[in-house]
Amino acid sequence: MKITCISDSLSFIFHKLGRIIARHPFYFFIPPVILSVLLSVGLLKLITIETVEYLVQSDSGETFKNKQFVNKMFPMNTSEFYDFMRMTDRPQAPMVYIKNKYGNNLIQKDNLLEIQILDEIIKNITIIVDEKVINYRKICGVVNEQCTENPIINVLSEMDDLLSGKKKLKFPVQIDPLTYKYDLWALNFGGVKYDVDGYVKKVEYIRLVYPVDESNFSKRHWICEWQKAFLRNVKQLDFHSIEIYPCPFLTSVLDVKNFADEITPLMSVAVIVVTFFCIITYTTNSWIKSKPWMGIAAVVSAGLAVVSSFGLMGACGIENVNSNIMLPFLIFATEIDDAFVIVANWRVTDVEESVEARMEKTYSKSAVSITITTLTNILSFCIAMTAEFPGVRIFCYYATTCVCFTYLYQITFFGSCLALSGYREERGLNAFTFKVTKESSNEHDLEEKNEFAFMEFFRDYVAEILSRPFVKLTVILLYIINLSIGIWGVTFLQEGIEFSTFYPKHSKVAKAYQIYYHYFTEFAYPVQIVINTTLDYSQLEVQKSIENLMVKFHSHPNVVGKEFEVSWLKYYKEFQNHPVSKFSMSGFDMTQKQDFIDGLLRVFFRLKAAKQFSTD
Repeated sequence: MKITCISDSLSFIFHKLGRIIARHPFYFFIPPVILSVLLSVGLLKLITIETVEYLVQSDSGETFKNKQFVNKMFPMNTSEFYDFMRMTDRPQAPMVYIKNKYGNNLIQKDNLLEIQILDEIIKNITIIVDEKVINYRKICGVVNEQCTENPIINVLSEMDDLLSGKKKLKFPVQIDPLTYKYDLWALNFGGVKYDVDGYVKKVEYIRLVYPVDESNFSKRHWICEWQKAFLRNVKQLDFHSIEIYPCPFLTSVLDVKNFADEITPLMSVAVIVVTFFCIITYTTNSWIKSKPWMGIAAVVSAGLAVVSSFGLMGACGIENVNSNIMLPFLIFATEIDDAFVIVANWRVTDVEESVEARMEKTYSKSAVSITITTLTNILSFCIAMTAEFPGVRIFCYYATTCVCFTYLYQITFFGSCLALSGYREERGLNAFTFKVTKESSNEHDLEEKNEFAFMEFFRDYVAEILSRPFVKLTVILLYIINLSIGIWGVTFLQEGIEFSTFYPKHSKVAKAYQIYYHYFTEFAYPVQIVINTTLDYSQLEVQKSIENLMVKFHSHPNVVGKEFEVSWLKYYKEFQNHPVSKFSMSGFDMTQKQDFIDGLLRVFFRLKAAKQFSTD
């Protein structure tokens, strides 16, 4: 009874609304147009977010809180110090992947010489931005007042020793026990064959990484333009011995930015196709009852709703995302259905009645269906607004607003157009020429017959077949089988996006993704361990407990051995046992808290090799 009461009340309200619209159609035609024009000004203030990492990463939950804590307590300043092992986000550094054209080991003289030339070419890529000449040295990530260098480039000066075997490279990390300097060979090498001691014997792929100064906001535009030039130049390079593959991540980011520009022209195609479809659908073999202009009105109504919603969001300062370009297609594909419902209910009304009476019955019958479909859409999008991912939330903000405006314009703008079309029909005017047209009784009967033939087919034949017990049982069994197959299929779903599938299978970008995932993920992610409790590190008990903690971490099968651990406490203790410390650390009692801190700040951190630990 309560549900019936709600539906009856809704039908009554729409019954009255239909009468008012029929009496004053222009009052409901002009205001929506004016409102859309005013709100469209907000499109000028629309701000589009193009940072893919921000959109796809959670901004709440335990992981987000931990990340915020680490970024606050241990901020990464790429203008003074740059270290991949201490970053909490994937760096924006452009990369290039290299392989031997003939499938041989890359640690050969001709390959290394061409890699050296490639590195020089990339560093010399120059662009002009804001009337300034920008090259890599203007935007690079800085360490010790110099641009961060790839480890493989640093050892090319010792190429002969490397090729003869006098100089050995230890994979994945090579740490100097005297200077504490380490080379992260997992950064440059992929598809590595190494001996039992970890020394490199063969390298199938080499990756060159070019860190940029992400901390300097004034350089972001420079960095973006240089990255585009980087891709353009790398794609044009060709060498005798080595094959080059551009950075797939950077390519995807720039492609996402170009996504809206490439798909926007398709919107006009969609509008034309949908409009033509609506005109054909609303046209019958009666020149008077045909409603081709209602097809155009349905499309215009949806278009006004999209413009109004985007304008309102822009005026309110709600950020936009490139994926919102899909919303007009979604609105045109789904919300125009309600226009068909309204027109279908108009067609079953008595043509002998007045326009007011027909509008009352049309709106009364359409009220529940279009309102329920709108509410279900709104509720679905509102639930998705609680998602932890900004990209999902922003899309749902815009989608909900679009649906609300579509519903509003359907019952006002589209309804007024329907009333005007009704007055044209009442006066017997041709739908195309707007001249008085007379129809014979035979034409009228044929129109009536054609108009209800489809409904009669479902009423007299389909409904009768579905009412048979055997058919009912068959339908239920088919439903259960379909549901079971669906549940079984869900178990095979895999989370995540395979970006390589977005590109042609044999393209260099797809190949670069495959190289990364197959050859550069064995030692891809350093684990940062942060102790968020104040401890007296001069106490032997505390040092022992931290050592036990690290032993537990290193015992995990996915964590490398203790020899690859990079820790300020580990190297500070080793420094205390070094012969040099007998003179530099004399007078300090390491069991005393203040002496422990003074030795750390005044002696250990002043060593050039230990500077890397100063921000830990």
